[in-house]
Amino acid sequence: LSGDLAGAATNAQRAVNLLPSSSEDWSQLGIILAKQQKYEAAAAAFRRAFQLNPEDVWALQNLAQSLKDLGRRDEAIREYRHALAVKPRFGLAWLGLGQMFEETGHKAEAEDCYRKALLNRIDHAPELATLARFCENQGWHEAAVTNYEDAIKLNPSDAMLYFGAGQNLAALGRHAEAEQCYSEAIRLSPDLMQAHFLYGMELGRDGNAAAAAGQFREAVRIMPDLPEARLNLGTALENEGNYSEALVQFDKVLELNPTNAMALNHAQALRQKLSSTQPH
Repeated sequence: LSGDLAGAATNAQRAVNLLPSSSEDWSQLGIILAKQQKYEAAAAAFRRAFQLNPEDVWALQNLAQSLKDLGRRDEAIREYRHALAVKPRFGLAWLGLGQMFEETGHKAEAEDCYRKALLNRIDHAPELATLARFCENQGWHEAAVTNYEDAIKLNPSDAMLYFGAGQNLAALGRHAEAEQCYSEAIRLSPDLMQAHFLYGMELGRDGNAAAAAGQFREAVRIMPDLPEARLNLGTALENEGNYSEALVQFDKVLELNPTNAMALNHAQALRQKLSSTQPH
């Protein structure tokens, strides 16, 4: 891949040497240099692209991103503002500006920018996911779902988008849809422990103890030292009537944390239940 980028950079440099007044070629060179993490050179290329085409907000957007990657936050903020002066409804610049304010601790300004980003259409999956997470943090679950769903349309192979959508659908009480999202996240990423865990919670809520146990078993496989996964597996097995295996899980929790009250209570109750069913 690095070889491909090096070749692409050589070709892009050749293009700007041949056509030094082509803003598109300068932007293309900047994009390749940024991929090579040569942010200083990338910033110079994007700056040149904008000089040649003062309507090119994408050049300013990419310039701001390169400055951000260089840690030059004040300059990045200035270029995001510059892009918004050229195109006030450029949602990506509102988003980038919001992220800069958030990183510098200006929470109110960040929220204002994120709200403006929400009002102005964005068609890039990672940025839509950022907006979805912002909405989620605000408790705006409907808006979060909308942004996750829009992101999924653009990038249907990203398991984390389905996982995020599932969490917000569950918060809205749309449990059947949440289950579908968790199931799809697991299909795309079988070792996504959180998806197994929350899918198991949904199945348990539905009273489907056997299916819930299957999901918690997967969560335990992926993270055997996570007490919550074993507690939920034990509870699902107990609800299934599989008391011996449930007791094994609660005892494992107590090995990890001897004072876990829930595991102690369940283990004690199960020992009594199992001893009462043993022949005397």
